[in-house]
Amino acid sequence: MPRKYGRVKPENKDHEENLEKAVKEDKVSVRTAAKMQGIARTSLQQRLATGEKPKKTVGGQLSLPKEAEMELAECLKIKAKWGFGNSMS
Repeated sequence: MPRKYGRVKPENKDHEENLEKAVKEDKVSVRTAAKMQGIARTSLQQRLATGEKPKKTVGGQLSLPKEAEMELAECLKIKAKWGFGNSMS
């Protein structure tokens, strides 16, 4: 029977606020600013490099581009409208 996942480390609610404070630190190295605010150095480096929040992605890489997926969906709708069912044969 599978176990129910329980987070070991509590989620840091102030992460975004601490990240903004670390970005505004002047005359301090990235590593020092990250330690002072208690955040990961790589998170701070990424924010400084891009200047924007990282996007949360769910799932793996898509196998089809969005445009191709929408075109396929339209074709399947037309096929269903014409009365052809989806089957493996």
